[in-house]
Amino acid sequence: MFDEMINDFFSGVNNNMIEIQKGLERLLISHIYSPIKLNERNNLMSDGDFKIKTEALATKTALGMISSQLDTTMKGAYSTKVVETLKTKEKDYDTIV
Repeated sequence: MFDEMINDFFSGVNNNMIEIQKGLERLLISHIYSPIKLNERNNLMSDGDFKIKTEALATKTALGMISSQLDTTMKGAYSTKVVETLKTKEKDYDTIV
């Protein structure tokens, strides 16, 4: 009988300790680990956006240079169509930049 009472008492302590431990783990996750991971994800996204915009601007500049070089070296209807196509493709990069 006395052993049963002692076991009941200590089993309650173990259950309370487990609940406290779970609560502390939840707080660690929600207040420490989660914000760190969210910050890492946001940094990756902003870095990716910056790299995409940089590459789009470089491509747009390259298309403009190619268009102007073709305009001076080529003549005829084919030349104007190629230049028009390059200029329309160059304008498509305005939405990214």
